[in-house]
Amino acid sequence: KRLQFPGAEHDAARRRRNRPLRSEVETLQDHRAASWDDLFCDLVFVVLISKLGASFLSKAGEQHSWVPTLDYMAMFVPVWFVWFYLHSYIARYDTRDLPHVIFVLVCALGLIGLTLNIETCSVNIGYEHDPGQCSGFALFSALVRLWIGLANLRIAVQLPRARVFALITTSYMAVASALWIAISFMDAH
Repeated sequence: KRLQFPGAEHDAARRRRNRPLRSEVETLQDHRAASWDDLFCDLVFVVLISKLGASFLSKAGEQHSWVPTLDYMAMFVPVWFVWFYLHSYIARYDTRDLPHVIFVLVCALGLIGLTLNIETCSVNIGYEHDPGQCSGFALFSALVRLWIGLANLRIAVQLPRARVFALITTSYMAVASALWIAISFMDAH
């Protein structure tokens, strides 16, 4: 039996939490279980998708046409892409340091902002809508994408093996953020 001194568990937990960034490729032999970050972000997305579904059902009850379905799809696709890139970042890069925790919390706040703006936003295909109705949704969508891009930029700087993929993702997120910011300002005016 090994002799353990007081605080050994704490030191081991601190070493795990402060380990250097590793990509998924470097840890292929390890089994990766779902982390608390994965589960937390998935829970926030479940709330977001359920709110989107409730919005769809209320619009489908008012109108008996294909317009609410197109409206739902136009809102679901951007939400799904945010989930995809956020989940792929969390799954691909194995880290538990303070910047990662801040990243997850800011993304969760942005997703909560998306959730709060779902009901007021509508693509409104085929009927009139008030200007500024979707500006909150578009702005939060841009901010979450920008934050994911900044996290990938951090990976590109600190992890040379993942630099190309992280830079491609960063550039995509920058372009998508710029488009969503433009949409938010166009809708506000």
